[in-house]
Amino acid sequence: GAISNGMELMEDMGDEFMEDSLSLISSSSEQAAFKLKVFRLAYGASGAEDGIDPDLMRDAFKGMIDGSRNEIEWADDIKENFWEAPKGFMKVVLNLLVLSEECNPSGGTMFVNCNDDKSGITIKINSNRNTIFHDGAEAALNGDIAEDKLDARNVHAYITSKFAEHYGFSLSFELNDDALFFRILK
Repeated sequence: GAISNGMELMEDMGDEFMEDSLSLISSSSEQAAFKLKVFRLAYGASGAEDGIDPDLMRDAFKGMIDGSRNEIEWADDIKENFWEAPKGFMKVVLNLLVLSEECNPSGGTMFVNCNDDKSGITIKINSNRNTIFHDGAEAALNGDIAEDKLDARNVHAYITSKFAEHYGFSLSFELNDDALFFRILK
């Protein structure tokens, strides 16, 4: 949509708005490229390999949320502790990050840290207002939803749960007054 708007602006306003139009088109196409990269890693075969660089996942997700209300802080020791993560581990982490953004529509900061015993990763979401689960997403993440009850608001939680189950990882979450926590254990 922004690319189309940029093109219309160029057509309607002529040369005086060329720089603004090109900037709008450039940022929109860059944003689309990052989303495509995230979705390829989150849903495609390339994100399932073992030995995936955690920085690749972080950078793709960070690029996708640039310009949004959300920010991400990624602990320095994740690369050190999860460079040799089991097959599919970083794919599930990336899916949890996408879910974290969905749960945080008003924006805030997502903190990604190693668990104290290095057995997994915790994502803590501090929201600017409130963190929410869309209808059915909590049940979908627990695997407690029938497939015929899936819709656009809960299908990602369901897929994340199925990826974790497929690769043999344990997922948990906790929602309290201050934050939402997602945990994945290898």
